[in-house]
Amino acid sequence: MMELVLNDTMYRYQPKHSQTLVDIRTMKLRGCLGCGACTEKKEYAGRCALQDDMQTLYPMIAKCERLVFICKLRYGCCSTKCKCILDRMAVLGQQEYIIRNKELMKRGWKTPLQEIAFFIPGEPSLKEKQVFQEWLQEVHGIIAGTRMSVTYLSKETAL
Repeated sequence: MMELVLNDTMYRYQPKHSQTLVDIRTMKLRGCLGCGACTEKKEYAGRCALQDDMQTLYPMIAKCERLVFICKLRYGCCSTKCKCILDRMAVLGQQEYIIRNKELMKRGWKTPLQEIAFFIPGEPSLKEKQVFQEWLQEVHGIIAGTRMSVTYLSKETAL
């Protein structure tokens, strides 16, 4: 099983044999604008209007079966960069999208993605965990029913 691990923390993570590790802390990632370029605007031919480091991640996400985010919770949500990635990949579960020349485009593609996992270091409050679980339920519907899991890591837990 091919896994893509996206780390947005200072925690060191040693990838296993079938994992690709990407430190997203320094990547330039913008959130979805909701502009409709990927679905409605003919001048974009189904491509995302935003050109940033997400073009590097699209092909990797397209090949992975398990996507792992290592991030801290802030106000009941994952980090800003992780949220940007999730927002921008929401269309990947729709069959009319493909990756061509590192760009998200419409027509005929389906990702092998089976699970999105979150490793959350630190000690979030019970309320933060509850809000995060509610948010994940919303994301779960958007990302075509992909299995979601959360593991909360104590300070002593080694990745």
